[in-house]
Amino acid sequence: MLRTTELSSLSHNVFESIFADNLIIGKIKIPSESNNENVDQENHRICQLQRERQDLIEAIFYQDSIDKLLQKWKDIIKKITFEAISKKKKSLEFLP
Repeated sequence: MLRTTELSSLSHNVFESIFADNLIIGKIKIPSESNNENVDQENHRICQLQRERQDLIEAIFYQDSIDKLLQKWKDIIKKITFEAISKKKKSLEFLP
C-alpha cells in the first residue's frame, strides 16, 4: 500500500494492524448455504456488514485528515494519562 508510506508511524501501525486483522477487515469465511433459511439470511447480512465495514475502513484510510486526527487523539490520551498519574502521585503524598 503506497498510502502507508505517507502516514506517521502511529497511523501506519494503526492501519497495518487493522488490515492484518481478519475479524476487523471481514476476512472470516461465512458458509454460503445452510439447511435453515434464517441462518442463510443472517449469514448474508453478516457478509454485507463485513463489506460495509471494510469499505468504511478504506474510506477513512484515504482521508487526508486521518493522520492528524490520530495524532491529536494520541496527544489527548497522553495528556489525560499524565494528569491522572500526577493526580494519583499528589494523593499518595498526603498518606501517612
